[in-house]
Amino acid sequence: MESGTPLPSPWTAVWVSLIPVGLLLGLTVISYSFAPEGTNHNVLFLALIPGFAVVTHMLLLRSIRAFELQLRTALPGALIFFVARSEPLQRGLADLTGDAVVLGQFVGVTADEEGLLFWSAKNKGLPITVFDWDEVVSVSIGGTPIDMSEHMALVSVVRQFGWSRLGYFGVPAITLTLHRNGQNVALPLALYSPRSGYPASRADFALTVTSFLHLRAAA
Repeated sequence: MESGTPLPSPWTAVWVSLIPVGLLLGLTVISYSFAPEGTNHNVLFLALIPGFAVVTHMLLLRSIRAFELQLRTALPGALIFFVARSEPLQRGLADLTGDAVVLGQFVGVTADEEGLLFWSAKNKGLPITVFDWDEVVSVSIGGTPIDMSEHMALVSVVRQFGWSRLGYFGVPAITLTLHRNGQNVALPLALYSPRSGYPASRADFALTVTSFLHLRAAA
């Protein structure tokens, strides 16, 4: 195993998601304070946005947990973890498979003695691709950049107010270098928790990394 970039704090994503909520709540209070009587419909609209964000996040969690149950039922005993969709991951999988790859917000990864399987909830129960362990050239631990707007609609909303860089940050990741068709391709796997919908905690990250490296060593 190689040491990559410094491991970012998983709490960054939590604080990033709270910024737009705080901004919109602040705008709601200001609008309510200065709005003429009888024109509070705009205030109501602003107040509904954080509620909408909570509902969409709960639906996302429900979707991830159903996805996890599907994988555990199909592959009992396998190591299962989820990673965030990102442009480098999507591009890397396309390069390795030779086909365009359609990913959902999160990608399921399963690992056992035979190798690795990548799954998308949009792929109708079939893996995107399968890798043998001998195709894994190296494993490095560090951070990878993620665009939070792909996983939280509220970040996209707040960006419309001029905060164009809000939501870009690094998360803890396993980066795999795989060899196929005469080329080496890096796949950054930003681990997310199916329980919270946020980057995996340091403890969960360490447990997943340990299990992953054990499987690779035993293959």
